[in-house]
Amino acid sequence: MERNMMWGALGLGCIGWLAALLLTTSRRAPASGSFESASRENSPRVWGVRRPFWWLAFLLPLGVWAATLPTAPPFSSGQGWGRGFLLGGVASLLAALVVLRASSRAPESNAPLRAAATAPLFAALICVCVPLLWMRASVIDALMGAALGWSAVAATLLLGALAEKEDSPTARATSVLLLNGAAFAASLCGVAALGVYRDFALADVARGTNSAVALVVAASVALALLSGALIGEIAASAASLRARFAPFFNGLNLLLCLGLPLGMGILLGTRLFDDLALIYVIGAGSMLGLLLWWLAWDDAVRESQNGESGLRSGVAAAVVVALCGFMLAFQIMQGFGVGLMLLAAWPSSILALANATENEQKSNADLSRARHFEATQTLSLLLSFVAILLLSRLFATRFRADLRGAGLDDHFALFGFIGGAVAPVLLASLWFSTRERGAAVSLPRFVGLGALALALLGAMLTLWGAKVVPAFFAGLALAAAGLAAGFAPRIHSGAVALFSLALALTLAQWTHHFAPFAEMGRAQRLQFLGWGVGATVLLILIVEIGARLASGARGRKSDLAAPTEGAS
Repeated sequence: MERNMMWGALGLGCIGWLAALLLTTSRRAPASGSFESASRENSPRVWGVRRPFWWLAFLLPLGVWAATLPTAPPFSSGQGWGRGFLLGGVASLLAALVVLRASSRAPESNAPLRAAATAPLFAALICVCVPLLWMRASVIDALMGAALGWSAVAATLLLGALAEKEDSPTARATSVLLLNGAAFAASLCGVAALGVYRDFALADVARGTNSAVALVVAASVALALLSGALIGEIAASAASLRARFAPFFNGLNLLLCLGLPLGMGILLGTRLFDDLALIYVIGAGSMLGLLLWWLAWDDAVRESQNGESGLRSGVAAAVVVALCGFMLAFQIMQGFGVGLMLLAAWPSSILALANATENEQKSNADLSRARHFEATQTLSLLLSFVAILLLSRLFATRFRADLRGAGLDDHFALFGFIGGAVAPVLLASLWFSTRERGAAVSLPRFVGLGALALALLGAMLTLWGAKVVPAFFAGLALAAAGLAAGFAPRIHSGAVALFSLALALTLAQWTHHFAPFAEMGRAQRLQFLGWGVGATVLLILIVEIGARLASGARGRKSDLAAPTEGAS
């Protein structure tokens, strides 16, 4: 039965992604002043992303997969991590094609964006079903590789969309939707991996049942959101119908998103587990999503009225509410229950992209859409916060032998927490400080930042071992939730959250490769760190020199091609 559930989720993922693609196909040509038309004239962009970043997004999964083909350590015998990275990268590209195509057209309403936001959800179903069906021998590595591949490609496209570009509705839509899709994919991979571990603790259910339940819940969330987008598309075909029955359509959409996952939870809980715990966590997730939505909307209204920036009370209150939901679900079904609660809360991040009514004035409609985008971005950051907490639970489950007997004293808690909160903001700020110099400079430095992130994690694990990682996860979660907004503009919050997700996924996958270094003697560790720091500095110098040479060649080429109008 569990395999039939997985096959059904896989089929629904394929059909749902295709339906989202068809729903986002615009029947109207983009406006003459839209960003898409301007980008074709002024810069080499494809759907708002510079072409070098597209090439990197295409080649990165293939390169990582080719690099993991050798069977020697640290790669597993089945190359599960490399295949998972390739699978996640391809799925992320498929989802980004729909998202970027819809956001780059600068629609007059948010209806196409709501339909496009469902594409990553269905692509994530495909991405998780494949390892569970055909890669059981290395399923954990494959799931973590898929999440990492998705996050890497999404971060590449997001930074390519924000390169040499000011804040705009298109950039904001791209940032929100790419972050939302990456966070959902990481959450689904995490809860599926926790389901694999939970199968060993429950002897009365077949292997794969818990992961299949997570897939069914995620599929019901995606189906409910797609049905709501279809209802909105039907209502949009008749302006009078939409104006008269707008509250009814919105209520029906909300009822679908709340009722369908809860109905699936009741069916699965009574048929498979004979327990009400599954119903409790899904119901708690729906209520959590509504509470976070309300707090995020209140925060967006207050910010637009008072011009507040930085850390706001609404975000802080939402973080506390999310923590309460985490603790409640953890008490009911531990980490697996947290994952199901997070999936059930996800519709709020897409339902927040409501449409401005046609009878509103243009200024009021623009203000309303701006508030909806602010609320959606805050919700995506908050859900990323809970997703990183979920990954921390997966880390604790996977590496519980390394954490046994390790007390987390003040020293490790202090350094881990500060490092987790600062590292994503530092990485994002280093890249955005060079984006004005063009893709020839920013793209190599983005590759160098990936090596720098791995070097930072390796140095931390070599110095203090796995016992510092739980506090590091807490810092990453706070950085992803937007609490570091005082150090970075709001338009960069999506990049900070994606860096946080990437660091969390890297720790959840690669910690056991660095664990032996923490057992070495002090002199050996210092020698290893010295070689690592030297190699990192050398790599950064090579990247910097190459970027400067490319920038200089580009500058000389532009000078030769400069117009000479007005010269005597």
